[in-house]
Amino acid sequence: MVLIDFAHALKDLFLFQVSGLVQVLDPSPVSRIKELVKEGMVDVDDVKAQLKDFVSDNISAALHQNNRRYFQTRKTIANHIRLWVGLRMIKASSAIGHT
Repeated sequence: MVLIDFAHALKDLFLFQVSGLVQVLDPSPVSRIKELVKEGMVDVDDVKAQLKDFVSDNISAALHQNNRRYFQTRKTIANHIRLWVGLRMIKASSAIGHT
């Protein structure tokens, strides 16, 4: 069981590197991007607006918009969307292969 978890962690790390994700980001907005993609939201501007509301409502309304730890650029958001869409496609194709 530990090996399976380790394999998933390596796959995720590889996809993060391939996607060009190098900024140190707070995990809360990253998790929110994942949730939004699971709900079918893949438009960068829509996700960015949702993240702005999420950070203001759940973390702090006093944070400056230039704080990239919480307010990611369009490019970073697009990379995360591609990452999570890619992971969903991998999971879907592996599920099809196992049935």
